[in-house]
Amino acid sequence: MFIDEDGEEAPETLDAVDQDFESPDDEGSDQEELTDGDGAEGDDDLIPSFGDEPEGAAAPEADTPLVRTLRNQLRETQRENRQLKRTTPQPRVELGPKPKFEDFDYDEEKFNQATDDWYARKAVVDRENEQRAAEQRQVEEQGNAILSAYQDRAKKLPVSDFDAAHQYVSDELGEQRASIIIAGSDDAEKLIYALYKSPAKLEALQKIENPIRFAFAAAALQKDLKTMKRRAPAPDTPIRSNAGNDASASDKRLAKLEAEADRTGDRTKVVAYKRQLRAAAH
Repeated sequence: MFIDEDGEEAPETLDAVDQDFESPDDEGSDQEELTDGDGAEGDDDLIPSFGDEPEGAAAPEADTPLVRTLRNQLRETQRENRQLKRTTPQPRVELGPKPKFEDFDYDEEKFNQATDDWYARKAVVDRENEQRAAEQRQVEEQGNAILSAYQDRAKKLPVSDFDAAHQYVSDELGEQRASIIIAGSDDAEKLIYALYKSPAKLEALQKIENPIRFAFAAAALQKDLKTMKRRAPAPDTPIRSNAGNDASASDKRLAKLEAEADRTGDRTKVVAYKRQLRAAAH
């Protein structure tokens, strides 16, 4: 028999205390009421999925509030650690000048220790430099392989002005964003040429400055790529003119319009200009 601070008799064992609380079975009924409320997942809830989960897979058991809290704290800690690793550069070992005997008042023991430390630092520095050089070589080799494959595929396109298309699109987008297309697409040469022929889509893509959104937009455009048979141009009617100087100027103007038509695929200006020349010749 125990007496508590108020002078009342206290139970001698913990069994008596346990009887004052609800049994696990009683708690279960309250738990069922909670899970049937707003926090429960209904059978008809729609969840994001790629549809490749095996049929009949067992649903995960519902987490308790404590488990959810601990999981969220763990995720936040992991996120902070990753962010810290990205923003905190690793300290580089400073080699410093090689020790000299006279710097240690000709104390052989101190000089030898300093020399050993210097060679140890040098080994670390050499190893770091070699690793950075290897990483740089790997990046360059991968970039060269991607560019070479891009150029090889471009040569197989049935067009004669791909070099001009590549240069034009690169100038409009900038080398960095053009490189995103070349490095990220297996059909980059087709997308580059299609953008060259579609000024409106090229202009829309040019306005996207965020590189991630740019990559997604370029990928969406690639899905819309189609191949069409090239239409043979209608045979041109020979133009007769008696004025030599006028003919030379006309030829330059016509050549310029022809080049523009080859780039845009629109020969309206060419046809109109030839009609004008014919009218002037008669």
